[in-house]
Amino acid sequence: MKTPASSRPFPLLLVILILLRLAPAHAQVLLNVDFGVGAASAKSGFAGTGLATNDFWNLYTHYNPRMVPGRAFVPDGFLASLKFADKSESAVSLAVTNAPGVWGNTSGDPMFDSYIYAHNGSNISLTLRGLEPGSYHFYLYGHADKDGNDECNSAFTLQHGTNKFGPLPVAPAGFWKAATGWQEGRQFVVFRDVTVVSGQPVLIEVAPGLGSVAVLNGLQIISRGSNTVKITRTT
Repeated sequence: MKTPASSRPFPLLLVILILLRLAPAHAQVLLNVDFGVGAASAKSGFAGTGLATNDFWNLYTHYNPRMVPGRAFVPDGFLASLKFADKSESAVSLAVTNAPGVWGNTSGDPMFDSYIYAHNGSNISLTLRGLEPGSYHFYLYGHADKDGNDECNSAFTLQHGTNKFGPLPVAPAGFWKAATGWQEGRQFVVFRDVTVVSGQPVLIEVAPGLGSVAVLNGLQIISRGSNTVKITRTT
C-alpha cells in the first residue's frame, strides 16, 4: 500500500535548508581606530588584520588639524559611536585617558605614521563600551621610531571583568617600512579569543616599554573566526 503524501517523512535535506534560512546571519565584525591628528583618517584597508581593501578607519584625535605649540595639551577624549569597517554605525564607544602628546613615524602606512603618547613615563588608558557579547581578537599598535630620543615600544594589558591578559610588549621594530609587511610582535600585538559579556567594559592599559614612553598608533577589534590578512610572525 502506498503511503499518503501527507504522512510521508519530510526530507531531511529540506528541513536543514529551511533552518539555515531561518537562522540569523552573523556578519563579521571589525572596528578600526587610528590615533593621530586631523579631521579624518587617511588610512583604509588592511593592517595586521582586515576584511577588505577599503576598510574604514575611525580617527581618534585631540587636535585638528594639528597640535599647535604653546597651546594647552588635551590629555583625555571620547568617541561616542565608532563605525564598523563598512562605515555602518556601532554602539561602541571609546574613552582615552592621559595621552596629550602626538607625533609620527615615516613607515608609509597612514595609521602607523601617527601616534599619541603619555608624558613623564605614565600610562595611557582606553575604555571600550558597547561591544556585543562574543569572542574577539584585539590588535594593538604601539611603536615610535627613534627621533632624538630612543625608539619607544609599548606594553599592553587588557582586562574584561575578572579576566586580565598581558602585559604583551611590542618588540623593537627599527625604522620599519610598510612595504616589508606587518609582523606580529613588532608593529603590533594580539589578544586572541577574548570573550566579551554584556554590560562590562573592555579596559586596555598602554604602558611604557623600551624607550620609557607609552605610545599608541592604532587598534583593531575583529570577531573571532573572521578572515585576516596574511602576516609574518616573529619567532
